[in-house]
Amino acid sequence: MADLLKDKEERAAFDLGGDDHYLGRIAASQGSAWDAGVGLLEDWSGNDLYRADDLSQGAAAMNGLGILLDRAGNDQYQARSGQAEGGSTRYWGGRNARNLGLLLDNSGQDSYNLPGRQDRAEFKGSGVGLFEDR
Repeated sequence: MADLLKDKEERAAFDLGGDDHYLGRIAASQGSAWDAGVGLLEDWSGNDLYRADDLSQGAAAMNGLGILLDRAGNDQYQARSGQAEGGSTRYWGGRNARNLGLLLDNSGQDSYNLPGRQDRAEFKGSGVGLFEDR
């Protein structure tokens, strides 16, 4: 697997505190990835606002791994698509490689705009996606 990913992008962002406003204007933002990439966004505390376009907020496509982890705070999530979605796998001829998209929110009173996502819930989305709000 290391040889397969050696030329692909990996990125991570960590925030330890504060009330943050995350704005993603392109696909594969806010802990999301595609093209055999890895994306991670981890926020430790604060009342945060996440706003993004497509394939965002812990989403993955084309053999990617995307993770958004928010540990605390009353957060708002708004995206056109994503929020723990494991999308298309048809890449490099398929290769039977899966996507994994995760959105994990550990606490607080949170709001989401996509179907199946809500405070204190679990949701298993298309492809391989896991959403959990505690």
